[in-house]
Amino acid sequence: MVSRLNNNNQRVADFSKMLENCTNYDKDVRHTGALDLCNEICKTSDQLEENLEKRICSAFIQHLEDESMEVKSNSVKCI
Repeated sequence: MVSRLNNNNQRVADFSKMLENCTNYDKDVRHTGALDLCNEICKTSDQLEENLEKRICSAFIQHLEDESMEVKSNSVKCI
C-alpha cells in the first residue's frame, strides 16, 4: 500500500513538472513538456485525479493559441 502511494505521488510530481514545462517561455520546452505529457497519458491505464485532468486539459487548450505551430499541432494531436 505504501509503495503504491509513493508511486502515485511520484506520478503526480512527474505530471506537475511536465505541466510546468508547458508554460515555459521557450517554445521548445513547451513543446517537449506537452509531448511528454501526451505520451504519459497515452501509456497509462490508471485514472487521473480530477484536478490533474483539469490542469492538463487547460494546458492543451492554452496551447491551441500558442505562437508556435509545433506547440499548436501537438495540442491538437493530444486533445
